[in-house]
Amino acid sequence: MLRLLVLPVLAVATFSLAFYATESVQADGTGTHCNTYAPLFCNRYYSGQVRCCAPGIQGKIKAADVNLVSPSTDYTAHWVGITQLTDPLEWAQMGFDEGIDPDGGMPLTPRVYTEFRRVSCSIEYEYQGHGTFGTLWDQMFVYWTGGYYYCANNPSIILYRFDMKRGSLSNPILATAYLPKPYGRFDAESERGNFHAIEPNGTQCFGTNNSCSASTTYGLKTYNQTQNQWNLWTGTPVPSNDAPYNRVQLANYYSFYTSGQP
Repeated sequence: MLRLLVLPVLAVATFSLAFYATESVQADGTGTHCNTYAPLFCNRYYSGQVRCCAPGIQGKIKAADVNLVSPSTDYTAHWVGITQLTDPLEWAQMGFDEGIDPDGGMPLTPRVYTEFRRVSCSIEYEYQGHGTFGTLWDQMFVYWTGGYYYCANNPSIILYRFDMKRGSLSNPILATAYLPKPYGRFDAESERGNFHAIEPNGTQCFGTNNSCSASTTYGLKTYNQTQNQWNLWTGTPVPSNDAPYNRVQLANYYSFYTSGQP
């Protein structure tokens, strides 16, 4: 599950490395691009926000159980993640999904999932569904741990360890991705596909309390690995609003909700 766009460099206080000026990838305002590694997922629509750059992102996501026109072909996913600037096909993300998944499953209520892809060193892709853990309002973490290792096939390539957790940093790791840079573009997105629109009542909340109100406690945060500190998302993001879906900002970029209907 992937979004392609051109993103300018923005001033960043969360990591000290030099960043790339742009991503040489295709912009797509219509939401009708296809995923080269999973052709099933074409005709995708996004509403959310993105910014450069940080080694991690976290925040509460509240998912709604929506009515899919065709669960065998359609899906909805709501996630936070890190995308590498050197290659947009290298990323790690987690959140809630519902409907057809990359493994061919069809969860009919939202569940927590993790997903990552890498092409450096060796091609690796993994998707996992993890269940609901009894709630549709949960904290999601995707972050560089500080760990790394050298690629066995090419020792000049260093791969950095990103862990994905839910609920609390003290909870068990759900998945681990190894990516070629210890930072990247950070995203918070609602994603919908494949060939049909979602029925009404598909409101999803990011960085909010359980009533979908803006919250500094549960707001979207980015990670400063050097200081081992999480900071509220305050920098201006690049929004995505693929019609007919909307992103509605609630407070200073760290809280928003997405909604839409046919």
